[in-house]
Amino acid sequence: GKRKFSLRIYIVYFMTQQQSTQKSQDPEIYIATQGLVKVASAPFEEEASSSSSSSSDDPLREPHSVEDMYMTNSGREVEMEQHDLSYLAKVMKDQGDSFDDLWFNIIQSAQIVMQKYHADVSIQQEQDPTILDYRTKLGRLGLPKVLGLDFLVDAECRPWLLEVNRFPGMEPRDDSDTHVKTTVMRHAWNLAEQRLQRKPLDLSRTIPPSCLHRISSLHDTSFD
Repeated sequence: GKRKFSLRIYIVYFMTQQQSTQKSQDPEIYIATQGLVKVASAPFEEEASSSSSSSSDDPLREPHSVEDMYMTNSGREVEMEQHDLSYLAKVMKDQGDSFDDLWFNIIQSAQIVMQKYHADVSIQQEQDPTILDYRTKLGRLGLPKVLGLDFLVDAECRPWLLEVNRFPGMEPRDDSDTHVKTTVMRHAWNLAEQRLQRKPLDLSRTIPPSCLHRISSLHDTSFD
């Protein structure tokens, strides 16, 4: 049967020194084309028949019970399958769906999230000068910040944002996510190094073509 799945999309964010002193300056934000497809270990048709035999309010419930087997966004689900976005693109193509349309909508969602974040940061800096000092130091150091955006995809292949993880676990849990996570981190740190050295961004000279694509200006984001 069909299985539920969720997407983990990675955002790499750099605090620019200009952003620390000028509210109108856009943060430097990249979306990673390497992401995770988390597929539940059990078909979702089992949910109805299993719900009666599992008590959600039982404090002694097994940590990896049947309820967790259709969850893809929980640390309790240890048997779920994980794939990269290339796998999802192939599956969608085989089913006659457009991965490009899905990806376009994901980018729009990421832009809206980061636009809201940027606005909140500007307000916080006005209210608390110590935050401005802290962010100025971050901009000077040029350290990359990785965020994890979790999406569900509905029957019409539209992504729905579930949550934003400020501290996504980037340590691989097994072979299924090692390539994705190490690629995102390697490219993020390579980009950070080149930014600090003020060199042209030619990542292909040292590593494979970058999986990080810069998101366009947040001020151009449309909510329509």
